[in-house]
Amino acid sequence: TSSAKKTISETSDQVKWALEKNGNYTTRSMYRALSNRGVLNQRMKALWRSKLPMKIKVFMWLTFQDRLPTGGVLKKRNWKGEGRYVVCKVPETRDHIFFHCPLARFVWACAKEAFQWDRVPTSLQDFLEGWMPMGCVLYNPKMLTFVGLLWSLWNVRNKMTIEGVFIKTPAEVIFKFDSFLQKWRGLFRAADREKMDGWKIRAKG
Repeated sequence: TSSAKKTISETSDQVKWALEKNGNYTTRSMYRALSNRGVLNQRMKALWRSKLPMKIKVFMWLTFQDRLPTGGVLKKRNWKGEGRYVVCKVPETRDHIFFHCPLARFVWACAKEAFQWDRVPTSLQDFLEGWMPMGCVLYNPKMLTFVGLLWSLWNVRNKMTIEGVFIKTPAEVIFKFDSFLQKWRGLFRAADREKMDGWKIRAKG
């Protein structure tokens, strides 16, 4: 038999909500748990505080939540369309449009060369968990570049899918991306602008 002493507390048990430090339940913490795996999306908070146009902020929120009206998402809502990406004729998902499609891979390859990155993200999960951790070096310019790439690809996708207007060359996406960066140039700090200005030089070289 064990000689260890066992004690029982006389205080009554208390129920505490694990998702808040004070132990109190809030609908906000529940929403975070359901939509962000229980982790507060610090990236989205920074984007909401940024000077980017509101439509870009909403676009990124929809992207992070996987609520963009892609073919795959619409099919889950009983949409009668095919749900395939107009370029590759495969099921249209967020990751396929932004990372897996040959068009997306071309754009990422150009950005990798221009910005001298070691690698590019292969999915949104890879972006969130490994490619750009919070507080990494050059976080702000890297995030705005990421936003610009996704927004450019989404614009081109909508032109092709909704309007039936197809690009003649993948380089058109690069030109669109570059135009967005120039529009948003004022959002960068001076030191970051110098790094971003190298885009055109390296891209043309």
